[in-house]
Amino acid sequence: MLTRKAKEVMTEHVITISADWPVKRLTRFLIEHSISGAPVVNEKNEILGVVSLTDVANHLNVTGASPSFEGSHEYFLPASESEYSPEIIETLHIESSETLTVKEIMTPMLFSVNEEASVKEVAEAMVRGRIHRVLVTRENRLVGIITSLDLLEIIRDM
Repeated sequence: MLTRKAKEVMTEHVITISADWPVKRLTRFLIEHSISGAPVVNEKNEILGVVSLTDVANHLNVTGASPSFEGSHEYFLPASESEYSPEIIETLHIESSETLTVKEIMTPMLFSVNEEASVKEVAEAMVRGRIHRVLVTRENRLVGIITSLDLLEIIRDM
């Protein structure tokens, strides 16, 4: 199982986020798509970085804004276990400027592996980078994504 190639386990349809989106739109988008992060692209569809709910939380922490959650820890449940109504989404108060964009909070460093990399190499990259997703490339072009959930599914099926 660990010798399988990245191209065999990756998700080919990669949801991307525009660098110029407001952070509030980003938060809603991630929750609506049941994902915690995604690659950030510019108007030419070039990958600029990655953004996640962790980046949103880190920004809120740095700026002194404090998110408030009704339903406490329910926010942290995977979307497959919890439905998010518009009312719950609204409980995440982003107090920063409405003009704050994804580009300003994203992580500009990319973690990627070649599509021929083994699942073990993918896991090593994720552990080394302390990340939850890795981009899969072919000739320096994005062809897929592998998340920590994908790796857990491989382990489950062993």
